[in-house]
Amino acid sequence: MRNIIILILLYLAYRLIKGIFYRIPHTSGHPHAGGGQAGGADQEEMVLDPVCGSYVPISSAVTADVKGERKYFCSSECRDKHLASFDK
Repeated sequence: MRNIIILILLYLAYRLIKGIFYRIPHTSGHPHAGGGQAGGADQEEMVLDPVCGSYVPISSAVTADVKGERKYFCSSECRDKHLASFDK
């Protein structure tokens, strides 16, 4: 009986130590995060808002064409700020 308890305790200690040293790294919302996973078809391309610096999924970004170049924004407020900077 004692041997079974010792084996159970050793197994639990093994699982605890393994959990501490082999944690899966947390990925951020950065567009290149994810460790180069293959088959990332479910991950949508992220674009950088030039006004506030946040990343936005391209499908929900607000767009504007500025000097022949398409710009992506997180909101219409950021887009309007960017466009107003050219009016000055």
